[in-house]
Amino acid sequence: MLQHATETTLDRIWSVFEAPIAGSPFTLARLIVASFLLVLLVWITGRLTRWLAGGVLRRRGLDPGSSEEIATLVRYLLVSLGVVLILQAVVGVNLNTIVGLLAGLGVGLGFGLQNIVSNFFSGLIILFERPIKVGEKVRVGEAVGTVRRIAIRATTIIADDNTAIIVPNSDFISQRVTNWRYAARNGRVETRVRCPLTQDPAPVRERLEQAARSMTWGNETPAPEAVLLDMSDGWAHFALRVWTRGVDASDALVSELNLAAWRALRPPEPAAPQAAAPAAPAQP
Repeated sequence: MLQHATETTLDRIWSVFEAPIAGSPFTLARLIVASFLLVLLVWITGRLTRWLAGGVLRRRGLDPGSSEEIATLVRYLLVSLGVVLILQAVVGVNLNTIVGLLAGLGVGLGFGLQNIVSNFFSGLIILFERPIKVGEKVRVGEAVGTVRRIAIRATTIIADDNTAIIVPNSDFISQRVTNWRYAARNGRVETRVRCPLTQDPAPVRERLEQAARSMTWGNETPAPEAVLLDMSDGWAHFALRVWTRGVDASDALVSELNLAAWRALRPPEPAAPQAAAPAAPAQP
């Protein structure tokens, strides 16, 4: 009797899961299974793309930025394909219905979620055109930092003080972007120095270049240089430049270069006057 009552209760519960929802072909059981598979799909593709970017592509000599971009595109493709297969195999939605849903969803997104859609497609443009890459130092608007991650909606850049700045992808398309490493992987640290025209600029230039060559983080090629920009208002104006590889042109490096330039140009300290020797006592 108790067993029969338990089986009847379980049958009723299962019938709720198997019953169509609002006259549609969808059932609660199918939706639960589909939701579980979608979560599993996102988790697996995330682990797969991290392994692809950090393992396979890096071992083949690709730089970190390119590895991240290829892995992100692969993840987009796998997630899109997986969603279609889950909707067809589990939920029972045919391809024509999926196309219709996407069309209706596109209309709704056009009215309500314009910013999200704009950021998504801007992220795709960034990944394909590659105006910025992971590891490059950029400026967009008031934000300055090194690109850490390019995601679907936004890009994360790390400022010099190690704070994370989340920038919507659409800002990189609609605003002016400065990329210090777009044309070359070399960065450049530059500072301005001036000295009075009463001094000969030639030895000043030599001392500045010697100070620049002492920077341990500087490249030998291109060589550090001190350029005489102009001579006005009684001053000779120099630009002191040092190129770097794999090191960001941060404020700390500019400060170090300024200190080296100051030490090179500071006047020598006057020698301390020697104390006069005590007079010998007079002989009687």
